[in-house]
Amino acid sequence: MRTIIRASIYSLLLCLPLASHSAGVLKILETALETENMTVSLDKSGRGEISVLPCSNCTAKRSKINGPEQVRVQINGKPAAFERLLERNGQPATIIYNADTDEVVRIIW
Repeated sequence: MRTIIRASIYSLLLCLPLASHSAGVLKILETALETENMTVSLDKSGRGEISVLPCSNCTAKRSKINGPEQVRVQINGKPAAFERLLERNGQPATIIYNADTDEVVRIIW
């Protein structure tokens, strides 16, 4: 048993230098916000804005929605039609944003 543990430790120690060379800079691609209330306004093409209120005494956060081809909607873990977004106006949701552009990429209920 001790031999197995020693071999595991030596293997781990040998791999550490390799791991440090392969690790790069961590870049955050998306960020999420859970909200108690969201307000969606869309034009006929599906482009518009979402206003999110993270808590009752927080300031609202506004982000762009760039149409149905850019935003995925999920309800109860399953993909849903983009048009269902307006049905859920005013309800709690999790909003996923592109960290660089602050555009909405996913909305989850």
